[in-house]
Amino acid sequence: MENLKMLFGREKGHIAEILARKHIHYAYRPRELPITLLDQFKIAVPQHIKEFLRENWLSIDLFGFDLENYVVKNLILYEVKGRNHYTNPATLWQPRITSNCHRLYSRALEQGFTVKYVEVIFCDNWNYDVTICDLSLDAFRIDDGLVQFRKKGTPERDVA
Repeated sequence: MENLKMLFGREKGHIAEILARKHIHYAYRPRELPITLLDQFKIAVPQHIKEFLRENWLSIDLFGFDLENYVVKNLILYEVKGRNHYTNPATLWQPRITSNCHRLYSRALEQGFTVKYVEVIFCDNWNYDVTICDLSLDAFRIDDGLVQFRKKGTPERDVA
């Protein structure tokens, strides 16, 4: 039998994204949707928002829109992280993002988009907790992974 809390990497991240989407009304998960969806919304999505989403489609965990009278006022991006619950953590847990995601969210904030951080905490007996707050890039540690797994042309690993 598999223990969800013992999973590492992408599987736990995908589960966290699905649970987070359940708690955020009208949130979209790009990995599950075709990029052509951007042209099929029944609401008016400004062109600059569509272009930003197209450029970063697979790098975004979740996105949604701030609507007013069925008109998109702003784009909302969600960075989702999953972690296990520990009653006595040995050290303060610091979430990690890649330098690519750091650039993405920096650009999003510069363009005036709303960026949220969603933390899904996996507890015992299938319980979980979801916390949503404004994203602060200073709270993240940049980690581009091991050298042998990086794509060619990406910068050296920053061990902050």
